[in-house]
Amino acid sequence: MMQHHVSLGVELELFSAHECSSVFWYWEYLISAYVHILTAALASKEELERLKGTPDFPTTKPLQDSDPIAFEPLVAPPRPDSARRTLAI
Repeated sequence: MMQHHVSLGVELELFSAHECSSVFWYWEYLISAYVHILTAALASKEELERLKGTPDFPTTKPLQDSDPIAFEPLVAPPRPDSARRTLAI
């Protein structure tokens, strides 16, 4: 998203001449961070595909109507007494 904003600013010539070096540095930083994240995600995907073939890989099956489902209901923790007080105006 930030890459898009920076590229639009460059295309629309919103930056002055003295800002260009900083803008292009930041734009390169954003692109390199994106490439780094994409590379890590692809490596993780390849590792997952590799592990799927091993017998220790956990598999899940879809739940059936007869399967017991145990869960804890989501309940907000009690608030302290000081939070229950209302402000008198």
